[in-house]
Order: sequence, then structure tokens, then C-alpha cells
Amino acid sequence: MAFTADAESDTLPRPMKFPLAKFDDEKQGVLTGDEGRAAWDEISRQLPEPGEGTAVELDFAGVRAITVPFVEEFLVRLLSDWVTGYHEDLPLLLTNATEDVRRTVEVALTPRKLAILSTGTGMPRLLGGDQTLKETAGSVAQLDDAFTAAQLAEQLDLTVQAANNRLRSLMRSGVVARVQAAPSRGGREFHYRTAARR
Repeated sequence: MAFTADAESDTLPRPMKFPLAKFDDEKQGVLTGDEGRAAWDEISRQLPEPGEGTAVELDFAGVRAITVPFVEEFLVRLLSDWVTGYHEDLPLLLTNATEDVRRTVEVALTPRKLAILSTGTGMPRLLGGDQTLKETAGSVAQLDDAFTAAQLAEQLDLTVQAANNRLRSLMRSGVVARVQAAPSRGGREFHYRTAARR
């Protein structure tokens, strides 16, 4: 399944849901480095191929807490594919995470300059990354479902080139995906959207 690329229908397909509670063999609600390695082994075999355009939803329902080694063995390895651009068309998000899980992810990802979008109650929240990336992700959350770099530039009072640079960073983090639209006036135009919008 891929993103549609026409002006009238620019929707995000249903995400690939990856439940992490199933790796909790002892049913204690805490995931450690061993579970992180097992989760990485499984998801690396299931990730959609580049160009398929679906979102990847990491579902933490039923997980009370995670350790930093879990983040290192699972999320850091997973996000490295996004940083290289290999999966930049697949929005990546973390769902149903407790505040303890989100805090551990934030602490482990920030020094590595990696980031992931967390959704749940309230506005989507960027975990990790730097302050500029967080501000940009916050602005993206306030824009329409499918937006352009020019719209983000206007929202942040930036040049379109500067907005494009920030969007590239968000794409590398899996926070937004880019889809090509066919504007009625002809030519080429790209729209961006987050995995949180579906």
C-alpha cells in the first residue's frame, strides 16, 4: 500500500501496528535490553519496503516501563534506518506509552540527536531531538492534514529553503512523510503529513 499522489486524495494508509507488550515474557510490564533485541529482530523482518508509504506504529499498550538498554537495542537501531533516509517515506510513531516510557525514550534519544513522535492524550509530542526540531514538530502539529513547505515557512517566519531543511530533519526522524501531489495548475508539488494524522 502506498501514499496516494493525486490532488484529490492525499491520505495516509492505515499504519503497520507493532505491539511491544508481546515481548514481555514475564508479564511484568517492563522491557529490557533482551526484549529490545528480540523486538528489533522481529520488526526488521516486517518493515515495509521503501516506497510503500505506510506508517509504522510502535504500540506500547500494556508496557509500564522500559530501560535505556531497551531503547538502545530497539529504538536506536530502528531510527538509524530513518536517519540514513532508507525509510524516510514511512512515518514512525510511538503510541500508548506511559509517561515513564516517554521519559526514558527522551533521555536515551536526546544525546544521540535522534527523535520519534509520540501520540496519545493531547497534542503529539516529539521525544528526543533538539529544541529547533521540537519547535518545528509543534508547528507541524498545528498545520492542516497535508501541508507544504511554504505553509510551514509562513507559520515559523522562515524562508521556504529553511523550512525544507527542517522538514528533511523531520523526515529523517520519521516524524513526517512527503507525498507528491499533482496540483491542478500542473507541475510538481510535495505535501507533508505526520503519522499522527490518519
